[in-house]
Amino acid sequence: MGKQFNIIVPHISETFDRTKALPRLEFHFYGHMHSYKNLILLSSSQMRFRPYQPTRAVMRNVVLQDGSLQTVIVSCVHNDICNQQLTEGRTWLFQAVGSHQFGMYVHFFVSESSSATFTPLPVEALGQKYFAVTLKSEYFIGIVAADYDVNVIITFNFQDNNKVIEHDGIIYRNYDIATVTVIKHEGYIISACKDSNFDGYLTGTSLEGNHPFGVITGSCSSGTLTNPCDGSAESVMGEKDMAAEMLMPSETFGRDFIVFPLLGRQVPGYFWITASKDDTFVSMKQRHNNEFQTPIYMCQSQTVNFTLTYTYILSNKGIQVVVVQRSACLATDGVEPELGDPSLSIIVPLALGYHTYSWRQVLSI
Repeated sequence: MGKQFNIIVPHISETFDRTKALPRLEFHFYGHMHSYKNLILLSSSQMRFRPYQPTRAVMRNVVLQDGSLQTVIVSCVHNDICNQQLTEGRTWLFQAVGSHQFGMYVHFFVSESSSATFTPLPVEALGQKYFAVTLKSEYFIGIVAADYDVNVIITFNFQDNNKVIEHDGIIYRNYDIATVTVIKHEGYIISACKDSNFDGYLTGTSLEGNHPFGVITGSCSSGTLTNPCDGSAESVMGEKDMAAEMLMPSETFGRDFIVFPLLGRQVPGYFWITASKDDTFVSMKQRHNNEFQTPIYMCQSQTVNFTLTYTYILSNKGIQVVVVQRSACLATDGVEPELGDPSLSIIVPLALGYHTYSWRQVLSI
Protein backbone atom coordinates (compact mmCIF):
# COMPACT_ATOMS: atom_id res chain seq x y z
CA MET A 1 0.00 0.00 0.00
CA GLY A 2 1.02 3.62 -0.44
CA LYS A 3 -0.28 7.19 -0.63
CA GLN A 4 0.45 7.85 -4.32
CA PHE A 5 0.28 5.77 -7.50
CA ASN A 6 1.16 6.75 -11.10
CA ILE A 7 -0.25 4.55 -13.89
CA ILE A 8 0.34 4.86 -17.63
CA VAL A 9 -2.15 3.44 -20.14
CA PRO A 10 -0.75 1.07 -22.81
CA HIS A 11 -1.49 1.92 -26.42
CA ILE A 12 -4.22 -0.25 -27.91
CA SER A 13 -5.42 -0.70 -31.47
CA GLU A 14 -8.78 -2.39 -30.96
CA THR A 15 -11.89 -0.88 -32.54
CA PHE A 16 -14.60 0.64 -30.37
CA ASP A 17 -17.53 -1.52 -29.29
CA ARG A 18 -20.23 0.94 -28.23
CA THR A 19 -22.68 -1.82 -27.28
CA LYS A 20 -20.21 -3.12 -24.66
CA ALA A 21 -18.75 0.32 -23.75
CA LEU A 22 -15.27 -0.90 -24.71
CA PRO A 23 -12.39 -0.24 -24.40
CA ARG A 24 -12.54 0.85 -20.75
CA LEU A 25 -10.35 1.19 -17.68
CA GLU A 26 -11.27 0.18 -14.16
CA PHE A 27 -9.47 1.44 -11.05
CA HIS A 28 -10.27 -0.47 -7.85
CA PHE A 29 -9.23 1.18 -4.57
CA TYR A 30 -9.16 -0.49 -1.17
CA GLY A 31 -8.08 0.58 2.31
CA HIS A 32 -7.06 -0.90 5.66
CA MET A 33 -9.78 -2.45 7.79
CA HIS A 34 -10.85 -0.07 10.58
CA SER A 35 -8.68 2.68 9.11
CA TYR A 36 -9.17 6.43 8.99
CA LYS A 37 -11.44 7.95 6.39
CA ASN A 38 -9.30 8.15 3.26
CA LEU A 39 -9.88 10.76 0.55
CA ILE A 40 -8.27 9.79 -2.79
CA LEU A 41 -7.92 12.24 -5.67
CA LEU A 42 -7.78 10.57 -9.09
CA SER A 43 -6.51 12.80 -11.92
CA SER A 44 -5.36 12.20 -15.48
CA SER A 45 -3.08 13.88 -17.99
CA GLN A 46 -2.26 13.51 -21.65
CA MET A 47 0.83 14.60 -23.51
CA ARG A 48 2.44 13.91 -26.86
CA PHE A 49 6.01 12.79 -27.14
CA ARG A 50 8.42 15.61 -26.44
CA PRO A 51 8.40 18.61 -26.58
CA TYR A 52 4.68 19.05 -25.80
CA GLN A 53 3.62 19.89 -22.25
CA PRO A 54 1.05 17.85 -20.34
CA THR A 55 -2.41 18.93 -19.32
CA ARG A 56 -3.91 17.55 -16.11
CA ALA A 57 -7.57 17.22 -15.21
CA VAL A 58 -9.19 16.08 -11.97
CA MET A 59 -11.49 13.15 -12.67
CA ARG A 60 -12.89 11.85 -9.41
CA ASN A 61 -12.76 12.08 -5.65
CA VAL A 62 -12.89 8.64 -4.01
CA VAL A 63 -13.69 8.11 -0.32
CA LEU A 64 -12.64 4.90 1.47
CA GLN A 65 -13.94 4.06 4.94
CA ASP A 66 -13.19 1.01 7.12
CA GLY A 67 -11.48 -1.04 4.43
CA SER A 68 -14.15 -0.43 1.81
CA LEU A 69 -13.66 -1.04 -1.91
CA GLN A 70 -14.43 1.69 -4.45
CA THR A 71 -14.30 1.47 -8.25
CA VAL A 72 -13.85 4.18 -10.88
CA ILE A 73 -14.66 3.24 -14.48
CA VAL A 74 -13.38 5.23 -17.46
CA SER A 75 -15.06 4.26 -20.75
CA CYS A 76 -13.37 5.20 -24.01
CA VAL A 77 -16.54 5.23 -26.11
CA HIS A 78 -17.50 8.88 -25.54
CA ASN A 79 -14.17 10.10 -24.13
CA ASP A 80 -12.31 12.59 -26.34
CA ILE A 81 -9.01 12.16 -24.44
CA CYS A 82 -9.19 8.40 -24.88
CA ASN A 83 -9.97 8.80 -28.59
CA GLN A 84 -6.87 10.97 -28.99
CA GLN A 85 -4.73 8.52 -27.04
CA LEU A 86 -5.82 5.68 -29.29
CA THR A 87 -5.62 7.45 -32.64
CA GLU A 88 -2.72 9.86 -32.13
CA GLY A 89 -0.33 7.87 -29.97
CA ARG A 90 -0.44 10.15 -26.96
CA THR A 91 0.68 9.06 -23.53
CA TRP A 92 -2.14 8.93 -21.01
CA LEU A 93 -1.26 8.87 -17.33
CA PHE A 94 -3.38 8.61 -14.20
CA GLN A 95 -2.33 9.67 -10.72
CA ALA A 96 -4.06 8.64 -7.49
CA VAL A 97 -3.11 10.47 -4.29
CA GLY A 98 -4.63 9.59 -0.91
CA SER A 99 -4.73 11.25 2.51
CA HIS A 100 -3.76 7.86 3.99
CA GLN A 101 -2.27 4.64 2.62
CA PHE A 102 -4.37 2.56 0.25
CA GLY A 103 -3.97 -0.13 -2.36
CA MET A 104 -5.32 -0.44 -5.88
CA TYR A 105 -5.78 -2.77 -8.85
CA VAL A 106 -6.01 -1.74 -12.51
CA HIS A 107 -8.02 -3.58 -15.17
CA PHE A 108 -7.78 -2.83 -18.90
CA PHE A 109 -10.80 -4.19 -20.77
CA VAL A 110 -9.86 -3.89 -24.44
CA SER A 111 -12.49 -6.11 -26.05
CA GLU A 112 -14.63 -9.11 -25.18
CA SER A 113 -11.61 -11.35 -25.86
CA SER A 114 -8.78 -9.15 -24.56
CA SER A 115 -8.06 -7.70 -21.13
CA ALA A 116 -5.21 -7.32 -18.65
CA THR A 117 -4.90 -6.81 -14.90
CA PHE A 118 -2.02 -5.65 -12.73
CA THR A 119 -1.28 -4.24 -9.28
CA PRO A 120 0.67 -0.96 -9.49
CA LEU A 121 3.52 -0.14 -7.14
CA PRO A 122 3.18 2.97 -4.99
CA VAL A 123 5.57 5.84 -5.68
CA GLU A 124 7.31 5.07 -2.37
CA ALA A 125 8.36 1.65 -3.73
CA LEU A 126 9.77 2.78 -7.09
CA GLY A 127 13.46 2.36 -7.95
CA GLN A 128 16.07 3.40 -10.48
CA LYS A 129 16.66 0.25 -12.56
CA TYR A 130 14.37 -2.25 -14.29
CA PHE A 131 14.45 -5.09 -16.81
CA ALA A 132 11.52 -5.27 -19.25
CA VAL A 133 9.44 -8.36 -20.00
CA THR A 134 7.22 -8.62 -23.09
CA LEU A 135 5.57 -11.22 -25.26
CA LYS A 136 6.59 -11.69 -28.86
CA SER A 137 4.60 -9.01 -30.70
CA GLU A 138 3.13 -5.51 -30.25
CA TYR A 139 5.27 -4.72 -27.21
CA PHE A 140 5.07 -1.61 -25.04
CA ILE A 141 7.31 -0.15 -22.35
CA GLY A 142 5.67 2.63 -20.31
CA ILE A 143 7.77 4.85 -18.03
CA VAL A 144 6.20 6.87 -15.21
CA ALA A 145 8.20 9.51 -13.34
CA ALA A 146 7.85 9.98 -9.59
CA ASP A 147 8.60 13.22 -7.74
CA TYR A 148 11.44 14.42 -9.99
CA ASP A 149 12.15 14.77 -13.69
CA VAL A 150 14.05 11.63 -14.64
CA ASN A 151 16.55 10.82 -17.39
CA VAL A 152 16.19 7.15 -18.34
CA ILE A 153 18.85 5.22 -20.28
CA ILE A 154 17.28 2.33 -22.22
CA THR A 155 19.56 -0.48 -23.47
CA PHE A 156 17.58 -2.60 -25.94
CA ASN A 157 17.70 -6.38 -25.84
CA PHE A 158 15.76 -8.11 -28.62
CA GLN A 159 16.92 -11.70 -27.95
CA ASP A 160 17.95 -11.64 -31.63
CA ASN A 161 20.78 -9.66 -33.25
CA ASN A 162 18.78 -9.37 -36.48
CA LYS A 163 15.84 -7.51 -34.93
CA VAL A 164 15.41 -3.72 -35.13
CA ILE A 165 12.70 -1.31 -34.00
CA GLU A 166 11.81 2.23 -35.00
CA HIS A 167 10.79 4.77 -32.38
CA ASP A 168 10.38 8.50 -32.79
CA GLY A 169 11.97 8.28 -36.26
CA ILE A 170 15.12 6.49 -35.04
CA ILE A 171 16.13 2.90 -35.81
CA TYR A 172 17.40 0.89 -32.82
CA ARG A 173 19.32 -2.37 -33.07
CA ASN A 174 20.24 -4.94 -30.46
CA TYR A 175 22.14 -3.33 -27.54
CA ASP A 176 21.59 0.20 -28.90
CA ILE A 177 20.94 2.86 -26.27
CA ALA A 178 18.16 5.46 -26.13
CA THR A 179 17.89 8.25 -23.56
CA VAL A 180 14.54 9.82 -22.70
CA THR A 181 13.57 12.54 -20.23
CA VAL A 182 10.25 12.20 -18.41
CA ILE A 183 8.69 15.14 -16.54
CA LYS A 184 7.83 14.45 -12.90
CA HIS A 185 4.45 12.79 -12.40
CA GLU A 186 4.17 12.21 -16.15
CA GLY A 187 4.84 9.32 -18.53
CA TYR A 188 6.47 8.16 -21.74
CA ILE A 189 5.78 5.10 -23.94
CA ILE A 190 7.87 3.13 -26.41
CA SER A 191 5.37 1.01 -28.29
CA ALA A 192 4.80 -1.19 -31.32
CA CYS A 193 1.11 -1.60 -30.55
CA LYS A 194 0.07 -0.56 -34.03
CA ASP A 195 2.85 -2.49 -35.76
CA SER A 196 1.66 -6.07 -36.16
CA ASN A 197 4.71 -6.82 -38.35
CA PHE A 198 7.20 -6.73 -35.44
CA ASP A 199 7.99 -10.23 -34.23
CA GLY A 200 10.34 -10.45 -31.26
CA TYR A 201 10.83 -9.97 -27.53
CA LEU A 202 12.14 -6.98 -25.64
CA THR A 203 12.63 -9.13 -22.54
CA GLY A 204 15.94 -8.21 -20.88
CA THR A 205 15.87 -4.60 -22.09
CA SER A 206 17.26 -2.52 -19.21
CA LEU A 207 16.04 0.89 -18.04
CA GLU A 208 18.14 2.94 -15.62
CA GLY A 209 17.33 6.43 -14.32
CA ASN A 210 18.94 9.15 -12.23
CA HIS A 211 15.85 9.30 -9.97
CA PRO A 212 13.15 6.76 -8.99
CA PHE A 213 10.58 5.93 -11.68
CA GLY A 214 8.17 3.15 -12.54
CA VAL A 215 7.82 0.80 -15.53
CA ILE A 216 4.67 -0.85 -16.88
CA THR A 217 5.48 -3.28 -19.65
CA GLY A 218 4.00 -6.07 -21.73
CA SER A 219 2.28 -6.53 -25.08
CA CYS A 220 -0.86 -4.84 -26.40
CA SER A 221 -1.90 -7.88 -28.39
CA SER A 222 0.16 -11.04 -28.58
CA GLY A 223 -0.32 -14.77 -28.73
CA THR A 224 1.97 -17.62 -27.76
CA LEU A 225 2.52 -21.11 -29.10
CA THR A 226 -0.08 -23.53 -27.78
CA ASN A 227 -1.59 -26.93 -28.64
CA PRO A 228 -4.97 -28.19 -29.83
CA CYS A 229 -7.29 -29.12 -26.97
CA ASP A 230 -7.51 -32.74 -28.17
CA GLY A 231 -4.08 -33.35 -26.63
CA SER A 232 -2.06 -33.59 -29.84
CA ALA A 233 1.52 -32.33 -29.71
CA GLU A 234 1.19 -30.01 -32.71
CA SER A 235 2.35 -26.46 -31.90
CA VAL A 236 0.11 -23.70 -33.22
CA MET A 237 -0.17 -19.96 -32.57
CA GLY A 238 -2.87 -19.25 -29.99
CA GLU A 239 -5.36 -16.43 -29.61
CA LYS A 240 -3.97 -12.96 -28.96
CA ASP A 241 -4.58 -10.94 -25.81
CA MET A 242 -3.20 -7.94 -23.95
CA ALA A 243 -0.65 -8.70 -21.22
CA ALA A 244 0.58 -6.02 -18.79
CA GLU A 245 2.56 -5.93 -15.57
CA MET A 246 4.18 -3.25 -13.40
CA LEU A 247 7.76 -4.28 -12.79
CA MET A 248 9.62 -4.40 -9.50
CA PRO A 249 12.88 -2.40 -9.46
CA SER A 250 16.16 -4.31 -9.36
CA GLU A 251 16.71 -2.98 -5.83
CA THR A 252 13.99 -5.43 -4.71
CA PHE A 253 15.15 -8.47 -6.71
CA GLY A 254 15.55 -11.62 -4.63
CA ARG A 255 17.64 -14.76 -4.56
CA ASP A 256 15.06 -17.48 -3.92
CA PHE A 257 11.63 -18.03 -5.48
CA ILE A 258 8.94 -20.68 -5.86
CA VAL A 259 6.91 -21.00 -9.07
CA PHE A 260 4.07 -23.39 -9.87
CA PRO A 261 1.68 -24.05 -12.77
CA LEU A 262 -1.90 -22.83 -12.98
CA LEU A 263 -4.15 -25.81 -12.26
CA GLY A 264 -6.78 -26.65 -14.84
CA ARG A 265 -4.83 -25.39 -17.86
CA GLN A 266 -3.86 -28.02 -20.42
CA VAL A 267 -1.06 -25.96 -21.98
CA PRO A 268 1.69 -25.19 -19.43
CA GLY A 269 3.14 -21.71 -19.18
CA TYR A 270 6.79 -20.81 -18.80
CA PHE A 271 8.86 -18.46 -16.68
CA TRP A 272 11.57 -15.93 -17.51
CA ILE A 273 14.64 -15.43 -15.33
CA THR A 274 16.58 -12.18 -15.81
CA ALA A 275 19.95 -11.55 -14.15
CA SER A 276 20.56 -8.11 -12.66
CA LYS A 277 24.34 -8.52 -12.37
CA ASP A 278 27.25 -10.34 -14.00
CA ASP A 279 28.52 -13.61 -12.54
CA THR A 280 25.06 -14.77 -11.50
CA PHE A 281 24.59 -18.49 -10.82
CA VAL A 282 21.03 -19.87 -10.77
CA SER A 283 20.12 -23.33 -9.49
CA MET A 284 16.71 -24.99 -9.67
CA LYS A 285 15.09 -27.93 -7.92
CA GLN A 286 11.82 -29.35 -9.15
CA ARG A 287 9.07 -31.08 -7.20
CA HIS A 288 9.82 -34.66 -6.11
CA ASN A 289 13.51 -34.10 -6.79
CA ASN A 290 15.80 -33.60 -3.81
CA GLU A 291 18.78 -32.44 -5.84
CA PHE A 292 19.48 -29.11 -7.55
CA GLN A 293 20.17 -29.13 -11.28
CA THR A 294 23.53 -27.93 -12.59
CA PRO A 295 23.78 -24.14 -11.94
CA ILE A 296 23.25 -21.78 -14.89
CA TYR A 297 25.80 -18.99 -15.35
CA MET A 298 24.25 -15.66 -16.38
CA CYS A 299 25.48 -12.16 -17.24
CA GLN A 300 23.65 -8.90 -16.54
CA SER A 301 20.46 -8.53 -18.65
CA GLN A 302 20.73 -12.13 -19.82
CA THR A 303 17.42 -14.01 -19.83
CA VAL A 304 16.50 -17.69 -19.88
CA ASN A 305 13.07 -19.35 -19.86
CA PHE A 306 11.79 -22.73 -18.71
CA THR A 307 8.53 -24.66 -18.83
CA LEU A 308 6.41 -23.82 -15.82
CA THR A 309 6.27 -26.58 -13.21
CA TYR A 310 6.69 -26.74 -9.44
CA THR A 311 10.19 -25.29 -9.08
CA TYR A 312 12.36 -23.83 -6.32
CA ILE A 313 14.81 -21.26 -7.73
CA LEU A 314 17.98 -20.24 -5.89
CA SER A 315 20.52 -17.62 -7.03
CA ASN A 316 23.71 -16.11 -5.61
CA LYS A 317 22.62 -12.62 -6.76
CA GLY A 318 19.35 -10.78 -7.31
CA ILE A 319 17.23 -12.02 -10.23
CA GLN A 320 13.81 -11.25 -11.68
CA VAL A 321 11.30 -14.07 -12.21
CA VAL A 322 8.19 -13.54 -14.36
CA VAL A 323 5.62 -16.22 -15.16
CA VAL A 324 3.99 -16.23 -18.62
CA GLN A 325 0.72 -18.06 -19.06
CA ARG A 326 0.44 -19.30 -22.64
CA SER A 327 -2.55 -18.90 -24.93
CA ALA A 328 -5.36 -21.33 -24.15
CA CYS A 329 -5.50 -24.55 -26.16
CA LEU A 330 -7.41 -24.34 -29.44
CA ALA A 331 -10.81 -26.01 -29.75
CA THR A 332 -11.08 -29.11 -31.91
CA ASP A 333 -14.04 -31.23 -32.98
CA GLY A 334 -15.82 -32.34 -29.85
CA VAL A 335 -13.39 -30.64 -27.46
CA GLU A 336 -14.26 -27.29 -25.89
CA PRO A 337 -11.56 -24.58 -25.66
CA GLU A 338 -10.06 -23.49 -22.34
CA LEU A 339 -10.75 -20.12 -20.81
CA GLY A 340 -8.00 -17.52 -20.60
CA ASP A 341 -5.21 -16.22 -22.77
CA PRO A 342 -1.64 -14.86 -22.36
CA SER A 343 -0.71 -13.05 -19.17
CA LEU A 344 2.37 -11.86 -17.27
CA SER A 345 2.86 -12.25 -13.51
CA ILE A 346 5.77 -10.88 -11.47
CA ILE A 347 6.89 -13.42 -8.86
CA VAL A 348 7.72 -11.85 -5.51
CA PRO A 349 10.90 -13.26 -3.91
CA LEU A 350 10.42 -15.28 -0.73
CA ALA A 351 12.35 -12.67 1.26
CA LEU A 352 9.53 -10.16 0.60
CA GLY A 353 6.74 -12.51 1.69
CA TYR A 354 4.23 -11.18 4.23
CA HIS A 355 1.44 -12.58 6.42
CA THR A 356 -1.47 -10.46 5.13
CA TYR A 357 -2.72 -10.15 1.54
CA SER A 358 -5.72 -8.79 -0.32
CA TRP A 359 -7.03 -9.72 -3.74
CA ARG A 360 -10.02 -9.22 -6.01
CA GLN A 361 -11.56 -11.47 -8.62
CA VAL A 362 -12.07 -9.78 -11.99
CA LEU A 363 -15.65 -10.04 -13.16
CA SER A 364 -16.42 -10.84 -16.78
CA ILE A 365 -17.20 -8.09 -19.26
